[in-house]
Amino acid sequence: LMSLGLEGKILKLVHATTPQPPATLSATGAFSDLATLTPASGVLPFDLNSPLWSDNAVKQRWIAVPNNGAPYDTTETVGFNATSEWSYPAGTVLIKHFDLPIDDTNPTVRKRIETRFSVKTAAGDWYGVTYKWRADGRDADLLDSSATEDIAITTADGGTRVQPWYFPSRNDCTSCHIPASSQVLGPRTWQLNGTYAYPGTSTTGNQLQIWSDLGMFDQTFTT
Repeated sequence: LMSLGLEGKILKLVHATTPQPPATLSATGAFSDLATLTPASGVLPFDLNSPLWSDNAVKQRWIAVPNNGAPYDTTETVGFNATSEWSYPAGTVLIKHFDLPIDDTNPTVRKRIETRFSVKTAAGDWYGVTYKWRADGRDADLLDSSATEDIAITTADGGTRVQPWYFPSRNDCTSCHIPASSQVLGPRTWQLNGTYAYPGTSTTGNQLQIWSDLGMFDQTFTT
């Protein structure tokens, strides 16, 4: 590009830089046990009342909000809004995992497909990365670009059909997660206003109340 005038300049467009994520899912430290997808300390599972359908995939979700311990300040809490998007502090990580049922006669038989991360930067924007699970299901590898894999599904009559699965690139992530939606599409007041049984614990309760009790919001309330 070139600007004209008394102080004319030649300008060059460059790619915005983002931190380079770990090469494998295990190296992120998000899970204390990859085999069971047990989240690490500080990584909280959650669910949505009305999740989007994603090519028949079964999804799991977690969030990590950075903090230095209670009492939390406004840079360490989620900005609650009853009717609109929430705001998040820098360093917030949203994680979404995809399993695909691969036997039409037994939906509990699943293949691990991918795990996606959305991370809020210090500059206030978000970037997304995708980890593609290996065939043995022991770990997942960071993708540098988009990819497609044909997944074999056993049909009810004993045959096989093929379902293509598309793994998004980083640019694909920003095509849906746009600034107008605060770049976070799932968590909303109405989406989390419901009872959830937290895996591996005896805790069952309203998710909004649990988040409030944990000090994750910039305000406290009772549902």
